[in-house]
Amino acid sequence: MLKIGLSTTRTKNSLYNVITGIGGYIITNCLSFVVVTMFIKTLGRSYLGLNGLFFNIIAVLALSELGIGTAINYNLYKLIATDNKEKIIDYMRAYKVFYRIIALVIFTLGLLIIPFLDFIIKEKPNIPENIILIYMLFLANTCFSYLLTYKRSLVIAHQKLSIVNSVTTVVTIVISCIQIILLKVFGNYILYLCIQISISILSNTIISIISDRLYPYLKEKGKPLTKDEKKSLFANVRALMIYRVSDTVAGSTSNILISKFIGIDFVGLYSNYSMIIGTVRTVVLKILEAVVASIGNLNATASKEKSEEVFRIYWLITFWIYGITTTCLMNLFQPFICFWIGCDYLLNDITMISIVTLYFIVGMMIPVSNYRTTMGLFRQGQLRPLIMVFVNITLSIALIKPLGIAGVFIGTIISKIVVQAWFDPWIVYKYGFERSVKPYYVTYLKYVAIMILTLLISDYLCKLVALADMFQLLYILFISVMIPNLIFFILFYKTKEFCIIKNKATSLLKKEKNGERKNED
Repeated sequence: MLKIGLSTTRTKNSLYNVITGIGGYIITNCLSFVVVTMFIKTLGRSYLGLNGLFFNIIAVLALSELGIGTAINYNLYKLIATDNKEKIIDYMRAYKVFYRIIALVIFTLGLLIIPFLDFIIKEKPNIPENIILIYMLFLANTCFSYLLTYKRSLVIAHQKLSIVNSVTTVVTIVISCIQIILLKVFGNYILYLCIQISISILSNTIISIISDRLYPYLKEKGKPLTKDEKKSLFANVRALMIYRVSDTVAGSTSNILISKFIGIDFVGLYSNYSMIIGTVRTVVLKILEAVVASIGNLNATASKEKSEEVFRIYWLITFWIYGITTTCLMNLFQPFICFWIGCDYLLNDITMISIVTLYFIVGMMIPVSNYRTTMGLFRQGQLRPLIMVFVNITLSIALIKPLGIAGVFIGTIISKIVVQAWFDPWIVYKYGFERSVKPYYVTYLKYVAIMILTLLISDYLCKLVALADMFQLLYILFISVMIPNLIFFILFYKTKEFCIIKNKATSLLKKEKNGERKNED
């Protein structure tokens, strides 16, 4: 059996993934920002609201994926670590079949929703295009994305996310430039959506070709999974389906509720906030999820003590990043929206604070979520997501009338805190690390207290100085970045986790310099 080796260390793979992820995302989102600005100016608020609504409806339909990809990726981490090509072929064969079925299921469910579109959309937007045709284009985009995506997962599981990032960046740059030109020249929404569909098709096709070249053994037919393997896989899928329903309901029903109870124009207002916070979140995830394959490899080969140590380091990095970005969002959101597209597009402060608070709470759960996934802890605590779905929907509907849009997010925040924030860490510590979860809770409360202190200090300093618009934004940005970094450094620089991070970074820099010297010699 030939060895499936890793050409670089876990740390270097993660570093390459981060660099290509962030670099590519910054470039593509600068273009996306131009696209959205052009979209708003040429098409208007109604199209923006419709765009956000259909995006969320399709996200709910994507629940049909059921977590199959996550379950198979968990097996791939083990198989790659143990050099088992035969089983990799078998799982990829199953993956291909599953995803074709998923594409068909999503398409069928999507068609069944068409008669209910009038019920979901409280006020029909005043646009000339056929709403059903627009919806069908969104549906087609999602279905096409599943046809070749299974090969993308194998590349990522081999810790080569940098390849996926590079391909996605190039394709998105090309497509975004075409969209900008078409919006400027024609201002046609249907044409805009048709071009959008080509992004997922083209990127998945290119990655599929690259995957075939990197792993030529995939051309072998392989065998069906054994009865025990299928039983284990479907048990994990059933558990992941419940988790996936929970996460999607929490993240993708906001626009649907706002559209139903308040109106489609308010979906357009929220979509600006959603776009900005989504952009920031994706940049952060490019950093934090670049190491997921490496964590999977670690959990498959290292001791529980080592895994828990890396978890604490990962969590500190997560808090540091989310602390800075949360401070920036809290201080910059309203003045930036006002400067960018006008104060008429502002939501009230309570809504903005709720949106950013939810961003921080969800972000702080990323390390727990990634460890639960890479440890294969899918079946433990299956009732938790169901309870959270019930609490989330009930509270959001109950609070939307007295609190408006803010009620949707406050309901989600309460459900996250009451049901998820304490339970999922308990699962990881009990079944993964086999240790008491109490130190986690103490650290979490400490992080929250530090975050509140940081926000209060930065808010006070941001309001001390009043400047012209652009200079005011730059001043707020400077304060929002400097203050959390300063506070975090003072509080954490002597901790074990910070020292490990510093030593690891120093070691990597020395190795890179030594490598450059050898190349020069």
